[in-house]
Amino acid sequence: MTRLQGKLKLYNKSLIIFYITLIGFDVIGFLTTKSLVILFLATTISCLISIIYMLYNLKLEFKLPNKENMKNVLKYGVPTSLERLLSRIFILIYGIIASYLGTDKYSIHTICYSVCLSLEIITNAYQATLMIKVPIKESYEQQYETVMKIKKKCFPYIIFYSFGVFGLYPYETYKTLCITRRKTTNIVSRFNNWSTC
Repeated sequence: MTRLQGKLKLYNKSLIIFYITLIGFDVIGFLTTKSLVILFLATTISCLISIIYMLYNLKLEFKLPNKENMKNVLKYGVPTSLERLLSRIFILIYGIIASYLGTDKYSIHTICYSVCLSLEIITNAYQATLMIKVPIKESYEQQYETVMKIKKKCFPYIIFYSFGVFGLYPYETYKTLCITRRKTTNIVSRFNNWSTC
């Protein structure tokens, strides 16, 4: 809500409050109890504090939806919900079918699908930016022009950060070797020999 209204300062302050309270509660909880349940409660309490802070400063007025809003919810919300539900069902079916490919091929499928989900975070951030920048009260032509300008500016950066995922591929490979072997000297020396080839 705060990002959609363009109140990024309030959003940033709430994040600062969240992380400060989270670190403080985690330290106190870990030093006194060393319990994972307490750490979970600390995260929940910190989140509630940041939400209450945002709601208090936004001064939102809660009203019951009128008939027009309910019609819009039914008109746009129901098809969107059905689309998400069907997509999840098909993803589940696809995962079941892919599991019969064998361990190696299914592992490759899981890795590729995880990469797709990671790239979706970038597109979600792009869409959130559009929601902030596009003027709500302007005409469709002006909104379209604004969206196209932002698209042209963001396109090369989206490609750049998408390729950044491939840079993590060798890093995660050697990190796994370091963790499983619990030795870093041999792995690092092999990596240096490989990089000089």
